[in-house]
Amino acid sequence: MEAQIIELSKRGDADTIRRIFSTSESNPFSQTGGRLIETALLTACEFGQLSVVRMTVGELKCNPNCIDASGRSPLHMSVLRKQNGKIAVAIVKFLVSRGSKIRKSVLHVCNNDMAVLPLIELGADVNAKSVDGFSPISVAVSGDRQEVVSELIRGGANLSGDLFFKAQSATVVMELIRNKMNPSDAIDPGSGKTALQFAIESGKHASVIAALGRPSSGDVTTPTVAATSVAGDTPSVGTLEEVKSQLLAIEELIDPIVDFNDIIAKECLELSRSITTKLVDLVKKRRSQHSLCTVCDSEQKSVVLMPCRHFCVCGSCAKALARGGSWDEEMEITQNAPCPICRSTIHEFVSVYT
Repeated sequence: MEAQIIELSKRGDADTIRRIFSTSESNPFSQTGGRLIETALLTACEFGQLSVVRMTVGELKCNPNCIDASGRSPLHMSVLRKQNGKIAVAIVKFLVSRGSKIRKSVLHVCNNDMAVLPLIELGADVNAKSVDGFSPISVAVSGDRQEVVSELIRGGANLSGDLFFKAQSATVVMELIRNKMNPSDAIDPGSGKTALQFAIESGKHASVIAALGRPSSGDVTTPTVAATSVAGDTPSVGTLEEVKSQLLAIEELIDPIVDFNDIIAKECLELSRSITTKLVDLVKKRRSQHSLCTVCDSEQKSVVLMPCRHFCVCGSCAKALARGGSWDEEMEITQNAPCPICRSTIHEFVSVYT
């Protein structure tokens, strides 16, 4: 029965749930029925099914402050999923209107940026501390919830230098800098390390390191850099010129550093140059692979086949084709050679000179 209730709640099938609880064996006021109806409410809140939420609380009189095994209330569940969008706001407002208490941990679990400001307006404490001493913005920065971080700042969250140590993306770093925070002022009291030193030693993404190396200067924009990492992930690259321009962005960010010692600055620049070398080698490799003859796969393409205009063979293979043959799987010549790409008959060969 519980699995059926969960599935119906996910789908938002309020009518079927209503019929189930209208039977005597599923009386919502019995212990078993009450537990099932709480399950329906919590599931509906998580998956943004407002009709089921209204029905369970309004008609079946479910407690809007019930909790699951992890201690999460319907209000917690309603803001867990970013994809619920504005429907999460409607559920939050309905639950509060029916007596749901806004516990101080609701902003800590919030993944839906659209619900942040409405929760604050309804009384949620934007700077509430968890049992571990973390604030909502500290949790959001650690979880790389970029949109939530922005909304918490708009809602008046207190900002502190330790947030730079928790940042997982350049976007979050730049959002903090836009709000008049300077990463060079962030010093770990225990080790004496700066946020930049900590990022380098812990192997954070190159774009995070570059953003931390940028001095605070009021209104700034997030730089666009090549998507790569020190660990050697395969980057997404375009032309060699685009790669060079992207990598220059990193050096331009790191170059003005004056508040850090020479060792850290040198490590940043070496990291930038290492990334440049990897990307350039990758671009050259890809270009070389795309320029090899389709037939022999060893020589460079140099001949265009007409009339189909496919640029796909080298000079040696073109001569073989011109003699009226083509390469088969055993590398022997057969008659009536077609284009290796489209299989249309070849009438003319045009050499390409570079």
